[in-house]
Amino acid sequence: MSDKYEVILGYEQQFAKNLALRLRAERRQPIWQFFIPFKFAFEFLSAKRDMQAFTESFTYIRKLALNTARWTAGPEESQERIDDLENTIRKWLTSREAYSEEMLEAQMELVVLLLEHYSHLLQADGDDYPILVKNAYQSRPAAYESLLRKLSDAENRADRALVAILGESEQFTAEMEQKQAALYDLRTREMREIFI
Repeated sequence: MSDKYEVILGYEQQFAKNLALRLRAERRQPIWQFFIPFKFAFEFLSAKRDMQAFTESFTYIRKLALNTARWTAGPEESQERIDDLENTIRKWLTSREAYSEEMLEAQMELVVLLLEHYSHLLQADGDDYPILVKNAYQSRPAAYESLLRKLSDAENRADRALVAILGESEQFTAEMEQKQAALYDLRTREMREIFI
């Protein structure tokens, strides 16, 4: 079980890094900065910090759900742990000044979906992520695609809640839309690689 945990966590962290790289690459950078060595070095270090922060934030909920799935034995215990998770997530959102009931509901929806998904993966046979997914979803791409669609819906709700909390601006709304488009593209590629 520990090996599967590491495989799943490693996958989620790499997925978050790929997403961060994709979003970073799509940002327009002024060309002049590449001709000034200290500016280039500063931009490189800044990008590295931004990617690390994004990866940690993106995987926080996923890691909570994975840890819970790893140690949950049955439905009664699962509900207790979900209640604990709700309190943990509420505190996390509050500490990041991103709390609202709508945001909490979206994050909890995401957690419940991920808990079920990770439980399937942890019970499946395999030693790498694509094999775990194939075995957990019994080579049925439609079931996995349904999960990914539900995850996207929950993430969209969370992004809309974040826009409402932080204030709507064209740039921020565009960044959230760009993130959702990148997620869709990465997940579509993943589906093809796993099930074809």
